[in-house]
Amino acid sequence: MPEDELKPRTCKDLDYEQLSLCGEEGYLLSRIDGATSIKDLRRITGLSSQRVREILDKLEHQGAIEPFEKRAPEDSDTNPGAVIGQEKKGSFRRLYMQELSNLEADERVALAREAKDEMLLAFCFDPDPRVIQKLLDNDKAALTHARLVAEHHRTSTGLGHLGRKAAMIRDGQVQRMLFRNPQLSDVLFEKIMQPKRMGDAYRLALSREVTERVKSRARNVFRKKFGSGTSEEKVSLILSTEGRCLSMLIGVPLDARAAAILARRPIHSTLLVQNLARWPATPPVVLLHLAKQPVVRRTPSLRDLLRRHPNAPSQLKTGV
Repeated sequence: MPEDELKPRTCKDLDYEQLSLCGEEGYLLSRIDGATSIKDLRRITGLSSQRVREILDKLEHQGAIEPFEKRAPEDSDTNPGAVIGQEKKGSFRRLYMQELSNLEADERVALAREAKDEMLLAFCFDPDPRVIQKLLDNDKAALTHARLVAEHHRTSTGLGHLGRKAAMIRDGQVQRMLFRNPQLSDVLFEKIMQPKRMGDAYRLALSREVTERVKSRARNVFRKKFGSGTSEEKVSLILSTEGRCLSMLIGVPLDARAAAILARRPIHSTLLVQNLARWPATPPVVLLHLAKQPVVRRTPSLRDLLRRHPNAPSQLKTGV
């Protein structure tokens, strides 16, 4: 298989607190879920092939991801982090319907605590949150089971039991399934989002793969994280998105340090200038800096846009 098609997977029982990673490396690690290829990781993170390879090597060296040559086949039921295909999901659902669904609820609860192999996978389709609780307490329960529960269970109480398993809710695939699940509770959503960076919240708010409710809550989380984030993070996100993120930040001010940092950066993007010129909170010092950029001096429409800004200083309105 070509290297681009390989799908990195985190190690079982990974202790994130023991890792020594920079923000870029931590972000790439957060995207690794066993289902996303190296090619897709490059697309999602915007990192170069060489940088992604360097980070993967470091993660492997620190024991964060499994060595490529030692990985078990992805669709193996014995693999605790396996990504199960639709056909096998159907077989486990049928097993549940044929052999387990007619049992009394208390009996299913008792069986789920000791079940294993295919029977444990079948219990992931049980609608009773008490069964899900016992399933997740089962010593054999792993990421495969957490992913099935996150995708198919339809009670907020049952999904809430995933929140008691820190290693499970840190898994990218579990999070992706929960974000698509209409029964995801506010409490569990906040628990997942608490350690994430503002850029993660912004991308989630734009995602087409999650529910509208999740997108709405992600927008609120993004606004809060932007308001409390470091000046450097704010500027980095504004620059990397060419100001697109500003449309979600109406009413959120830019702190003086972030404005000063932005006012020292050369600006070459027309789109970035337009988005800053249309954002009501853009500070005067930033507007004045933008007006001095070659891309603005060459474009009368951009100069006019900056002059019409409510925060435009007098020297900008009279010409720079």
